[in-house]
Amino acid sequence: MPGSGPRSSWQSAVATRDMVVPNRPSFELLDLAMIRPNRHLRFDAFRRSGHTIVPALAPRLAWRSSACLVSLAMLFAPGCRVAPPVYDMPQTIEDADWQSNLPDDVIQTRSAAMALSRWWKRFGDATLDYLVDSTLSNNTSLASALNNLRIAMLDRADSRADRLPTAGASAGASSTDDPDGGDDTRFSAGVSASWEADLWGARRAAIEAAEATVAASRETLHDSRVSLVAETALAYTDLRSAQLQLEVTRANLDIQTQTHQFVDWQRQVGLATELDLAQARTRLESTRAQIPVFEDGINRAVNRLQVLTGLSTGELRERLLEPAPLPPAPGDIAVGLPADTLRQRPDVRRSEQFVRAQAALVAQADAERFPSLTLAGDLSDTRESFADLFDLGDFARSLAASIGYTLFDGGRLERNVESQRLRLENALLDYEATLRLALEEAENALSALDYSQEQQRALVIAESSARLAAELAALQYRSGLVDFQTVLDTQQALLDAQGSLAVNRGDIMGNVIRLYRSLGGGWQHETEPVEGNGGRT
Repeated sequence: MPGSGPRSSWQSAVATRDMVVPNRPSFELLDLAMIRPNRHLRFDAFRRSGHTIVPALAPRLAWRSSACLVSLAMLFAPGCRVAPPVYDMPQTIEDADWQSNLPDDVIQTRSAAMALSRWWKRFGDATLDYLVDSTLSNNTSLASALNNLRIAMLDRADSRADRLPTAGASAGASSTDDPDGGDDTRFSAGVSASWEADLWGARRAAIEAAEATVAASRETLHDSRVSLVAETALAYTDLRSAQLQLEVTRANLDIQTQTHQFVDWQRQVGLATELDLAQARTRLESTRAQIPVFEDGINRAVNRLQVLTGLSTGELRERLLEPAPLPPAPGDIAVGLPADTLRQRPDVRRSEQFVRAQAALVAQADAERFPSLTLAGDLSDTRESFADLFDLGDFARSLAASIGYTLFDGGRLERNVESQRLRLENALLDYEATLRLALEEAENALSALDYSQEQQRALVIAESSARLAAELAALQYRSGLVDFQTVLDTQQALLDAQGSLAVNRGDIMGNVIRLYRSLGGGWQHETEPVEGNGGRT
């Protein structure tokens, strides 16, 4: 209507002859003159990536010209895209070598990735292999992570579909009685389609964000595998370590029982006192009191494995309650260079994909500030006879183009751009923090394994010496050369040395497992869901 103000959308068509001025950087809308609906739409000037378009001619064309509508879309679609933000990934790992001393049997090589795959098989323990395989098959957390990956794939497919036209069809029939006793029956049918041109790359940026989200979900699945495999192996280590400590305690309990019986016999014949017998009894019952602690540890480890593997408690107890030795640590544990090794950790790779996704969301938010162009068309007809309904030559046809632009939103779009930029900054900070934490975990694992191996060398000597001292003290006591307190002290020293050595063996196996986990081992070459089959493997 004459005198009406500017509107946010129009149905008009523009044909232009462009004069291209090269070497103008980055897209920016300079001036948009919004004209009343009955007049033509004119762009005074606007830049796009790499050059500037200056419209020289903008006549009004008839709406029925489909060629004009197509040319309008083709004018803006190619090459028009808001440039994504430029950012630098943090580089926090500068050292070429590890700062911790490399433990025994740990070698640094550039081909460590393959050695990290299925690392648990290097222990050569069939029971451990069975438990890990059961965890990977039955664990609910892993199944949830896999479903999240499939959901991300479906969301990516939706983002890709947003760039395609949409089409629909309708059909109907109506009947009206007229005053003369007849009826007026009408049949109708129609087909409609619409398409929004991705002028500034908003849809393309949404697809890139969705692709990065899929990659991040995949890394989350990998990270779940790394954590669950390590947790299963650690629970198995706790089980075998508790069984070893229980075995050591029971062996010492047998020795102390014999000692108590010998002292009791000596007391009866007057060669030992009540004090000697009370001391022997105290030491015997103190050792016996440790047995329930280790039995409880075994029970807790079995319960933990039941949760991780999804196996029944009865099956696990049948397999695990028979004591078995701790498997020896594998030799030649391969680690790569710090930067290469830690960047293959799934949590680091996931953080990197979050940065990529957020950068795309910044570009999408920036593109949404600019005008949108939508093309729409439909074919429809209404007939008194159903048979005549599908005469395409008589269908009513319409084509329309609309340009939409937000005139005022209280700064919402601008704030959204700034919000997405701040989220990108946070994603970069999170990536740096994840990388630093990964380095800390790997260095701590190397250091812990090195110290536990050094400790074992001393404990082996201590245990051997304590065993010899206990044997000598028992012989000398029977010969009357030492008092009974010496026997008790040497037996307690032997129990302590054997217990510490048993704990240390479990610590070494646990530290090897933690090292593999800190290096991101356990996810490589696993089967992934693919598109085209519902996301199923």
